[in-house]
Amino acid sequence: MKSNLRVLTLKYLLKIIAKASKLLGYARGFFYFGKKVYVEGGVTIMGIENIKIGSGSRIGAKTILDCSSGKIHMGNNANISHHVTIIANQSLVQLGNNCHVGEYSQIAAYMNNDITIGNNTLLAPFNFIISSNHGFDKNDLIRNQKGFGFPILIEDDIWIAAKCTILAGSIIKKGSVVGANSLINKKSEKKEYGIYAGSPIKLISE
Repeated sequence: MKSNLRVLTLKYLLKIIAKASKLLGYARGFFYFGKKVYVEGGVTIMGIENIKIGSGSRIGAKTILDCSSGKIHMGNNANISHHVTIIANQSLVQLGNNCHVGEYSQIAAYMNNDITIGNNTLLAPFNFIISSNHGFDKNDLIRNQKGFGFPILIEDDIWIAAKCTILAGSIIKKGSVVGANSLINKKSEKKEYGIYAGSPIKLISE
């Protein structure tokens, strides 16, 4: 009897802790954004005045949002998992409605080269998206040369599997699927509802 009572007590306490943690997450969201948004612990936000976030969205633990010189806009019910880094440096990072960004992913927009991720688009963990590159003319040290870049557009209803790299100027068309460990660049094929994989990606099916 005592053993069963202890188990029931422990389960009850765990439920209370879980509910308290959930309420605390919503309290953080309301404190930061003044609406129903869930923010887990350990989140770092720089330039909070430059963030627009839709109702029902979620920001995971240990995530970094840096828009001190840019803007981050999230639609409704967008989800950023834990340990994600998003940097908007003199640029806009736009996440659509019902968008999901997987754990440990990094999104970095620089030099007025925006990154747009559409509605209902899903990114698996460990994806890397960057809208800039570095100059590499042979007549000077690489470290001395200016960067350059192009906007990135990831349209609606797309699934990008784990550990993909998406470079400046990339466009991924509506309904596409991108296989794990793929590289997408400016010259990659652009077709709706394609299944792509490779480095750089190639159309392998529709």
